[in-house]
Amino acid sequence: MHLGFDRSDYPGDAVMQSLWDNTPLAFAAAYLAPAPSHPNTSWMSAVSTLTGMGWGLAPVFVGQQAPGGPGSHVLTAAQGTVDAQTTESLGQTAGLAPGAVVYLDVEIGGRLTPDHLAYVAAWANSVTAETSYNPGVYCSFSQTAAQITAEVGTIPVWVFHPVDAGPSQIDLATENPPDPTDSGFAGALVWQYRMSLSGSVNLNWTDSATPKHLQQVDLDSATCLDPSHPDHTDRKATRRRKRQLEHSGPRHGAH
Repeated sequence: MHLGFDRSDYPGDAVMQSLWDNTPLAFAAAYLAPAPSHPNTSWMSAVSTLTGMGWGLAPVFVGQQAPGGPGSHVLTAAQGTVDAQTTESLGQTAGLAPGAVVYLDVEIGGRLTPDHLAYVAAWANSVTAETSYNPGVYCSFSQTAAQITAEVGTIPVWVFHPVDAGPSQIDLATENPPDPTDSGFAGALVWQYRMSLSGSVNLNWTDSATPKHLQQVDLDSATCLDPSHPDHTDRKATRRRKRQLEHSGPRHGAH
């Protein structure tokens, strides 16, 4: 299994380089924005830098959400088609490689309403048919994931089902990512298993004998190194990560 994280604000190039060089983290979420329910654009200019470092990505498009929560709430099939085109435009602006999986963010749990499901299906179908990318979904485990995949077919699924809602201090030198198939949805490719909900989940590691910290993250596990290209085992990120692990000697806090 492989370890990753997501965070609304981009931590900065220096932090990402330090994490890559000194921890087992292999991938990070990259938010395509401004999206209907995520205005923060800080990850957009980082995509090419991160892929150059060797990071795998989990690109996220935070589209329309259920009424009552934050964000935009235009849950129609027509809007799903519009948002698919926005996904394409944002992906190209960020420099996201053609063929990448983009994960539509579905924040509400349980069974989706017919309107919400129609929006998700239209977005997924339009991404497949009309863009250079492939659809995935970020959603709640069990009912939501099963409902969406029953409607749109087999697509990469990133589920949230926290076993730790914070506050927590995570030592990256000893963190063992769990198998996403144990998340509550057997078809999960990625599992968000630690989330900054009740308190902040903070990452801790050592770089050249100096303690480093990153606050307010969600921690993820995946069955692949790069959730944007889950079937491309020969990608640059995979090759580079393998070289690191083979040639770096004692790592991840052992200095």
